[in-house]
Amino acid sequence: EKLFLTIEEPDLAINMYKKAGQWDNMIRLVSKYRKNLLADTHLSIAQRIEREGNLKQAEHHYVQAGAWHGAVEMYKNNGLWEDAIRVCRINGSEKETSELAKKWAETLGPEAGMKMLLKMNLVDAVIEYLIERNEFQEAFKMANQNAKHKIRDVHLKYAFYLEDERRYKEAEEEFIKAGKPNEAISMY
Repeated sequence: EKLFLTIEEPDLAINMYKKAGQWDNMIRLVSKYRKNLLADTHLSIAQRIEREGNLKQAEHHYVQAGAWHGAVEMYKNNGLWEDAIRVCRINGSEKETSELAKKWAETLGPEAGMKMLLKMNLVDAVIEYLIERNEFQEAFKMANQNAKHKIRDVHLKYAFYLEDERRYKEAEEEFIKAGKPNEAISMY
């Protein structure tokens, strides 16, 4: 490295470390001499390390590259849903985490999926899961007990369900409870 840098050839030093699999040294030099390539370098390393099976280290480089979704996909593809959710919770939004948790729940089946979501304290995901299964009474119960901020959302989705079922009077009541009277007007 010292000789390559002396002759002002940092790319040769970077490539040397790449060939040797010395990622920390490679990143150190890219950070200093090729900052504009840092994210791409992290991503390239992540993909290579993933292929080699070192998922934890690959996760680190995906996150450093700003491509944490890659780490989530990597874990999902390897059946490591808890790790996928952990990465999503740290780097993503609550909505993204909830969506990912629902996908996992679907792979487990209704009962096991529900238990997993509750165990991981993903109450919003449980409520969304219940709504998708048209289990509105359970969704209301869960929202009342654990997530008051979701009650209006449950009313709204129940109203849309009732509208689809052509139960307009009941749908109207639910739209009003959801604070969306314009939706009831639009329905009529």
